[in-house]
Amino acid sequence: MPRWLDRRWLAEWSVIVSLLLPTSVVAQPATIVLVTNHADARVVPLLTAELEASGVTVRTLDRGAHEITPADLRAVARDRGAVAAFRVLIAAGRFEVWLADRMTGKVVLREVLLSHGGSHVDEVEVVLRAVELLRASLLELDAPLPSRGEVAAPPELVQFVSDERGRSRFGVRLGTAVLYAPGGLDPGLVLRADLRARIVEGFGFGVIGALSILPLRVTAAEGSASLTPSMVGGYVSWGPHAPRARLRPSLAIGASATFVDVTARAEPPRVASRFTAWTPAPFFGAALGVAVSRHLHLLVEALGVVTLRSTSIVFDGREAASFGPFVLATSIAIDVVWP
Repeated sequence: MPRWLDRRWLAEWSVIVSLLLPTSVVAQPATIVLVTNHADARVVPLLTAELEASGVTVRTLDRGAHEITPADLRAVARDRGAVAAFRVLIAAGRFEVWLADRMTGKVVLREVLLSHGGSHVDEVEVVLRAVELLRASLLELDAPLPSRGEVAAPPELVQFVSDERGRSRFGVRLGTAVLYAPGGLDPGLVLRADLRARIVEGFGFGVIGALSILPLRVTAAEGSASLTPSMVGGYVSWGPHAPRARLRPSLAIGASATFVDVTARAEPPRVASRFTAWTPAPFFGAALGVAVSRHLHLLVEALGVVTLRSTSIVFDGREAASFGPFVLATSIAIDVVWP
């Protein structure tokens, strides 16, 4: 029997594999150290909770009244195998947040002076400043420069920074849309533009405007007509919050005022006419965006518009075509988002 099939040989290898697996397969979460003293007792639990929400492990080191230097802070992080270390210094009228970041190799400081000489320090503001300092430091990882860091950034903190970058608050959308009015009209083309803002995660609101650049037309024995629609409205939108996703679906629902300028050219001896009609028009849409870069997306959207009053084209008492009650628009647009 070959040696590698012997039971005793297999038992020895099973022991070796069982000893190796816990350290080679199970990844330990990244660690951040908070160096504390008695003055920051109310800040540390809040900062701990905020950092742990990103998926890292937070450990504290009580230095009491003894102060440390920036070099000491870097040594604390290195000695405990942490990717970073914080020190919050609170004094009358100001506070300081120190960060030793081993992922970028920097020690950075943020100092905040309280307005009007106040002495009360808002713990929530301290926590926000500390987290902002960490995010700002990690943004350097995207710079096209060699890293000076001692350790690689763990996936938890990469996602932590990406989530913040992905929370674009504003957007401008510009594109063209083909209009289909299933009432006997040939398709038309409009230019559409949107301004958007995010309300909360995943939800936003916007305003939309559209202007015809190629009218919808109808031709009959009695004459021809062209319809030049335009609209202005507002909407709310929803899309799953996935900052690093390349494909970004979204839904929208809103209401608009739609205007239709009609020019009818009748065959003699009939009389030509021109008039403008308007109607309230709720709409709903579904879109799929493709992230080309952080600030630029390409978008394909289908928009359904329900006109509460239809606009009819009548020749000699016969309705030749109508705009409404349902209009479909399919558009291709460029979406610019910031910050």
